[in-house]
Amino acid sequence: MKTIEIGSMPRITFAHAHEAPHYEASFPFSHQSIEVAYIVKGALALTRAGERAIANEGDVICLTHDAKTTVSTGQFHAHHTVHATLEWEPLDHAGGLLLPLITPASRGTEEIIKRIDACVYRPYLYTGSLAKSAGCFLDILCKIDACNRKSEAFRQPEASLWAERAKKYIHHHLSQPITQGEVAAHLGVSPGYLCHVFKRAEGVSLIKYVNTVKLQHIHRLISQGGVRLYEAAAAYGYADPNYVSYLYKKTFGYEITAHVTRPADE
Repeated sequence: MKTIEIGSMPRITFAHAHEAPHYEASFPFSHQSIEVAYIVKGALALTRAGERAIANEGDVICLTHDAKTTVSTGQFHAHHTVHATLEWEPLDHAGGLLLPLITPASRGTEEIIKRIDACVYRPYLYTGSLAKSAGCFLDILCKIDACNRKSEAFRQPEASLWAERAKKYIHHHLSQPITQGEVAAHLGVSPGYLCHVFKRAEGVSLIKYVNTVKLQHIHRLISQGGVRLYEAAAAYGYADPNYVSYLYKKTFGYEITAHVTRPADE
């Protein structure tokens, strides 16, 4: 896992609570800012340097903007965000701040969330003072670092290594049905071992990860591409659109046709 070194005093430029029936934003390359957020409700799909990840309720997102990142969802969601301007540089060793794109709720994000909300709801903590602004934001970054360093995934990096390899295979085969045994066979490990290390590193099972990513793609197709549900489901390896509808509502708590302007004809 990469780390970063802070090169200047951070100044919080905004801190707010945001909710919407859908959301999409792109962030260009920059070493002049960092944005931290957590998911209050719903989920967000993040695409970064060709890799795709899902942030769910309670997960913390840290956008260091060292690669173009797109964040989107077609469903209702809410998140709280703190953004700061500062200079930073990536390191090739573990001595800096460990700030992964997503810190899953399963690693214990409660303290990070408290500090983000302190900035959102008590702006007097940093408004008008560079020292207070820097202290508040650095406190958030340090909590993210501590949360990830105490996780088993960091103490046992082989878990993250196998998980990343599994995710790479999954994203290259999204249009096909994917089983845990198939991924394990490709990686040359047992299905039981892959199940164990994937959940340790990602906080969710491999199959749930596969379904979540596919469901996000399917929803995007029917909401933005005018594609019918059965067509979108088939494009991602599902033969039964009714099962896709059931799985989507079970995963996200909303009907897959929510916020779709052209109804899926199923």
